[in-house]
Amino acid sequence: MIKIALKLREAYQNKAKINDIDFRPVAQYLKNTSEYFNGCIVTYLKAEEHDLIFAKQIKLAQMMRAIDVLHCYTKREVINHKKSYIPDIYDLIDELKQLEKEFGQVTFIDNKLSVITEAITLEDIPLGEFKIVIDLHNTDHLYYIEAVNPNPAHGDEGVTHPHIRNGHLCEGNGTVPIGSALKNGRIADFFLIIKSILETYNPESPYISLEDWFGIECCNCGESTNSEDIYICEGCEERFCDQCVVVCSICGGSYCDECINLCSICGRHICSSCSTTCSNCGNDICDDCSFVCECCGGVYCKSCLTRCEGCGQFFCPGCINEDELCEECAEKEEENEKPSTEV
Repeated sequence: MIKIALKLREAYQNKAKINDIDFRPVAQYLKNTSEYFNGCIVTYLKAEEHDLIFAKQIKLAQMMRAIDVLHCYTKREVINHKKSYIPDIYDLIDELKQLEKEFGQVTFIDNKLSVITEAITLEDIPLGEFKIVIDLHNTDHLYYIEAVNPNPAHGDEGVTHPHIRNGHLCEGNGTVPIGSALKNGRIADFFLIIKSILETYNPESPYISLEDWFGIECCNCGESTNSEDIYICEGCEERFCDQCVVVCSICGGSYCDECINLCSICGRHICSSCSTTCSNCGNDICDDCSFVCECCGGVYCKSCLTRCEGCGQFFCPGCINEDELCEECAEKEEENEKPSTEV
């Protein structure tokens, strides 16, 4: 126990050395202020030599201001630096004893302090035991969590708990208390906070929800798949696998068979937002295959429009006669067929 406490204290001492105050910015500021101050003195002496009272007062005020600013800056840098806390060796021993009391066994191997939780079950899903490890070698990420007998989420073996991915815990509201416990040497509190988070499920922020732990069932074929291979139909908002989803050829949206249409002309898949209904036959058509009647302005498929023999424009059945002439061309033809009369 004493050996472990000594190693922990050594880790806190090493971290304290890293966090010691850096006076280099203060020294640089002092140098800049000194140069400014010397310039003010030269100007002040010249003003005194020529008996320029007002100029002397201005430079004197500037020098006093520079001294005040330097004092405030230096004081602020020192006050803002909080010396790293190094826990007492006996306090660390007490923490380790408390840790052993809470978890039954404390392991320290290769500068790694670890405990193992009891088996954890969340909403009837057994997740097993978890090993919580403080790695004194790793200064970037001090701790990680391993599943002892993992029951990972379907499709992602790195997610062994709704809030753990690849050994890293999503701390949520525990970030501040976890950091505080580590910073102040409350080792037992640190492990208990982690254990409490592991025993709690937050449905608002899981890597994979417990609802989808064993995979997400496709609403069409019934097969289970992982969340990365599931698609939400933009029509009915149900979930489908990549084999049962269809992509709209116009907008690229994902749809199920029930919510997607086929263009009756070109056969492409089109959603309701990218399709139009022919005003004559009622078939679905894409924008590329839809045409507007030059007379009434209605939208029709190409099959329901007829080209006028006169002007060559396309017209719907209601705007072209049996001779395949639009109203305007029919009037012109009728006018041409009238016999001319001499006056």
